[in-house]
Amino acid sequence: MEIWSLAEWVTGFAEVLAVSVALFLPSWERRRATREKRLRTLRTIRRLTPRLLTLPATSDERSGDLRMLQTFLMVTDMMNIDPGVEDVIDTGQQIASMVHQGQPVSDHDAAAIRALLDSLPSS
Repeated sequence: MEIWSLAEWVTGFAEVLAVSVALFLPSWERRRATREKRLRTLRTIRRLTPRLLTLPATSDERSGDLRMLQTFLMVTDMMNIDPGVEDVIDTGQQIASMVHQGQPVSDHDAAAIRALLDSLPSS
């Protein structure tokens, strides 16, 4: 029985490694992209929601932030094909629906919004 040379062993190992990377890299990239989308959505909701609760109801800044949140959620929802991001979008839409243009947020709605924010995952 003949034992292969070191060069043949290294070549065989390199081929196995190349095939493994080729098979698993797309899956890993897809998971990473989904995680990034989820984090971006979480950051946007967490950044805009406290401002919606604290800015005066009739301020142009609050109106702009509400429009920005609604537009962001709508576009993200239309482009989303990942179930990992869907629950975050749904929570953001619930928050946006509780804030009405030109009207102050009631104490009851503010508490519900804070509870929704707390229910969002940390990452």
